[in-house]
This record gives sequence, C-alpha cells and structure tokens, in this order.
Amino acid sequence: MRRRGYYSSSSDSGSTLLFIGLLLLTLVCGGKYFYSSYTNSRDLDSLVERAQVAANPDKVLEYVNSYKETLESRGLTSGHFALIFTKPTNSYEAHYEAVTSIIERLEKIKAYDRESDPSLEAAFQTGLDDVRGVLRELEFIGDGTTWVENFIFLFIGGLGAVVLFIWGSVKFS
Repeated sequence: MRRRGYYSSSSDSGSTLLFIGLLLLTLVCGGKYFYSSYTNSRDLDSLVERAQVAANPDKVLEYVNSYKETLESRGLTSGHFALIFTKPTNSYEAHYEAVTSIIERLEKIKAYDRESDPSLEAAFQTGLDDVRGVLRELEFIGDGTTWVENFIFLFIGGLGAVVLFIWGSVKFS
C-alpha cells in the first residue's frame, strides 16, 4: 500500500535530478546577470561618477578618456542600450558622440593659460562647471547594457524559476 505523497524510487530520482538541474540553471543565469551588472557598473557608470567630482580638468579628462576607451573596447559605439523601446536617448552612437564632444571641450579648457592671464580664471571655472553639468546629465548606460547583454539569461533563468515555483507548489501541496 502506498502512503500519501510517496513516489516510486525510479520516478523520484529522475524528478529530483530535474529539479536540481532547473535550480542550478536558475542560479547560474541569475549569477551571470548579477556579475554582468556589477562589471558594467564598475567599468562604465563609476568612471562617469568619478569624472563628475574630479577636482581638476586633468583628472576629469583622464576619467572621460578611460570611459571612451572602455566604450570602444567593448563595442559600445553603435546600437542601443534598450531592448525594445529604442530612441535617440538610448543610442550608443549619440552617447559616444557626447563623450567625444566632452573630451574636445576638456582639451580646450585645459589649454587656458590661467597663470599668464588671470582674467581667464572665470572662463576656466565656467567651462569646467559646464562640463560637470553635461557629465551629470549623461545617461548611465550600465543597467541598459546589462539588460541587452543578458536578456536571454534573464529569460531562461526566469522561466526556470517559474517552473520551479509551479513544480514546488504542485509537488508539496
């Protein structure tokens, strides 16, 4: 006589393996997403944040140049950092052009000879404040890039989580 909730050993071991496989798949997909989110935040967004608070134009230029190099090395100079609703504000091309423009502006600001002409100090500070304002308004692309790079992992991991939830609620009810 079978007890209530008892499964035969052959189907029980197969379903346990499937359950563990789905659980591992969900965890791996989630881990991939979170790792990618961290690296995008570290390699992209943090450089813009550091450039905003840098004390002098040399440091701002260093951070922005590093940011531009990261965009180029990761191939983030074309396309969009949105999956569905693409528009000019989430365009990698427009973002890259804005970063290039900021670098050109910083080069001009850096060229002011404030030592020989003290009247340029006001223009220097105004230009640097303007660049900081542009950097503040620059879209952080780390989160959008994470979604674009990992949407398939999110879909598979989410599907695995849903199956595990349904399976658990049916099996243990």
